[in-house]
Amino acid sequence: MGSARPNVDRTEKQYDIIIIGGGASGLSLACHLVSSPLRNSSILIVEKSPQARNDRTWAFWTQTPTLFDAATCRSWHSLLIASGCKQQLLWLGPYNYKVIRGDDFTRRAHELLSLFPNVQIVQGRVDTVADGPAGVTVSAHGQDHESRYEGRWVFDSRFNLSGFHPDPAHHQYLKMQFLGWEIKSPNAAFEPQTPIFLDFRTPQRGQLRFFYLLPYSDHHALIEYVVCTDDLLHRAEQEQAITTYIREMLNIEDYNVVATEHGINPMTDYRFRRRTGQHIMNIGIPAGMLKPTTGFAFTRIQRDSAAIVRSLVKRGHPFEVPASRWGYLLYDSLMLRAIAPHGGRIGSLLAFLFRYGSTPSILRFLDERGVPY
Repeated sequence: MGSARPNVDRTEKQYDIIIIGGGASGLSLACHLVSSPLRNSSILIVEKSPQARNDRTWAFWTQTPTLFDAATCRSWHSLLIASGCKQQLLWLGPYNYKVIRGDDFTRRAHELLSLFPNVQIVQGRVDTVADGPAGVTVSAHGQDHESRYEGRWVFDSRFNLSGFHPDPAHHQYLKMQFLGWEIKSPNAAFEPQTPIFLDFRTPQRGQLRFFYLLPYSDHHALIEYVVCTDDLLHRAEQEQAITTYIREMLNIEDYNVVATEHGINPMTDYRFRRRTGQHIMNIGIPAGMLKPTTGFAFTRIQRDSAAIVRSLVKRGHPFEVPASRWGYLLYDSLMLRAIAPHGGRIGSLLAFLFRYGSTPSILRFLDERGVPY
């Protein structure tokens, strides 16, 4: 006898907006919607696991408030860069460098959305998204049921890294692999007023490799190891690099690892599609919201969410959103071309730029706000 089929909910529930994925881009868009004139729209979020998860830490610089400032765990006005024997303290001018932990972000978003009974979050894995003349049908299954939902607009944040294979003849593509350890030490081991933004004091081995350190207190910090590569590192090699960094660069012997995070982000000049159907729009990574040369995405997601809402309010559709200007796209492509064969030298170049350039101007440029192309 075959296994029992899950129950099928044949009722097609109607929504104004369906968001696939409850990560940073999906929850950000939902929060921007309920903070706008569209706050009474019926909104469905389909999420594989709607519980708060501390699997990602969002660090970003900004000079304007965000909807998630209440979830910020630390904020700084200066950063440190280390390369070779030199260390440089960077004053950020009008910017603050903020950190939001993944579980704090999710809880804050859910708290905000819970104030609106027209917002529903369901757990399930989306099987099909079928566009039609008047809207979209989304089919999803949970542990013991299947459901179908009808939406006027669908925003899709799903991205499959293993299935992403841009044509190497036309596009640059590297992987930004990261492993983070959140550690606590019984001793005062960290300078809580000075996060390390970029630390290139680790063997490069022909690739761009660096650490960054976010001190939550003098006893508690997140240490992240980042490698930009074609060939992914084994977990043991990443862990050994972090262990060596903590012992030799930070001079810490006594500590406990209280949490970990890891992942892989695409670094590519591939032009992701925004509109994938008459009523379907990509958001998040499949919309190109991850800056390919830096890995930063949080403020880009916030700006994009705000632009989508403006388009819906003013135009009645979500598609009138600004695209990256050609100058920034060219810069990203050229940088990726340089990192691929010369990654081991890029750290020295970046340190040089920050040493002799204006930090606010560089941050403005990296934020795609500083060059008038």
